[in-house]
Amino acid sequence: MPKLFHLSCSPRTDSESSAGAKVFVDRFRQARIPDIEVFAMSHQSLRQALLPDGGGIEEKVGTQFVSGNAFSALGIGPALGRLIGPSDDVTPGAHQVAVVSHAFWTRRLGADPRAVGSWIQVEQKPYQIVGVSQAGYTGNQPGVLTDIWLPVMMFSAEGLRSPTQNWLQVWGRLAPGATPESVRPIARTVLTNFLSEQRDAGTGATRSEYLANPSTVIACPMVTEFDVALSVTVTLTL
Repeated sequence: MPKLFHLSCSPRTDSESSAGAKVFVDRFRQARIPDIEVFAMSHQSLRQALLPDGGGIEEKVGTQFVSGNAFSALGIGPALGRLIGPSDDVTPGAHQVAVVSHAFWTRRLGADPRAVGSWIQVEQKPYQIVGVSQAGYTGNQPGVLTDIWLPVMMFSAEGLRSPTQNWLQVWGRLAPGATPESVRPIARTVLTNFLSEQRDAGTGATRSEYLANPSTVIACPMVTEFDVALSVTVTLTL
């Protein structure tokens, strides 16, 4: 069974430092660690959207921002078109693409294949629908249905820069055969380097603050197309 986890790297117990969660994810990916693939997904939120057949009337849709490797790490494929990928995770504000869930495509867009290629607006920003996710996948928050996924790079410029906003969550997937014990020292090294970088830049907490509330990989169920909750619990002690 694939092992998925949610990683909290904040010294505060009531929020996450989206440090840089985005920067943290980048550091893991740059390290090219074979036993773990780390990706990012925002908290799901309701946002105002204009759809092709909406008659100019805005409606609320469940929206989530994802990194370019999120769908591949989760093993999610497209039912139509393509999903958000690494090429959509490069330049802030430059990737105006969207993926809709199969349920939303069926319920709201009439299962029309021509929806792929059409344009919508979310919070007054235009996005082209490039794909429909496979049937059954509706997001990583059990009981909360996501309608539309957007690239992380399309989040607000302030949110991408801020070391304190808590809009982004770090997730990971262990490679087949990998164990929490084999990942722990590698993750600890990346995390330690990350904390030093944040501290030196004056944007992160001090080492003592993190040690007071050790960073952990915490169990958090995810819903797959098979409706199976997958999770693993690990504690990273610095």
